[in-house]
Amino acid sequence: MGRVRAFVARRLNRLDDTTAAEIMEAIYAAEGSDWFWWYGRDQNSGDDAAFDAQFRRTLARVYELMDAPVPAFLKVPIIPAEPVLPHMSAEGLITPQIDGVAQEDEWQGGRSVPGGLRSQRWRCSSPSVRV
Repeated sequence: MGRVRAFVARRLNRLDDTTAAEIMEAIYAAEGSDWFWWYGRDQNSGDDAAFDAQFRRTLARVYELMDAPVPAFLKVPIIPAEPVLPHMSAEGLITPQIDGVAQEDEWQGGRSVPGGLRSQRWRCSSPSVRV
């Protein structure tokens, strides 16, 4: 919030009144946001990620109104995602053949993560993944 405020303060006097008013409205919306109430481990909105994204979108709007690039820090969640832990720890290293055909004991010792792939965004930087 402070970085965005400082950015605006350096440029506000160069803007027309209408644009300046729109920018300040976005600033005031962010400053009055419920995000400040819900932020922190002592609070739980039930959807912290949505509050985080909405807060950052409001601040990004300031840059858009000023025809300035939205900085990278507004594209990264402020509230880190909670890690999703497996129900049980893996029993050891597994070496399955990723070929679309599961052999009988190929995945023995591995574990799954609650929610499965539908609730997670998985990214792979290489075509082969060691599990």
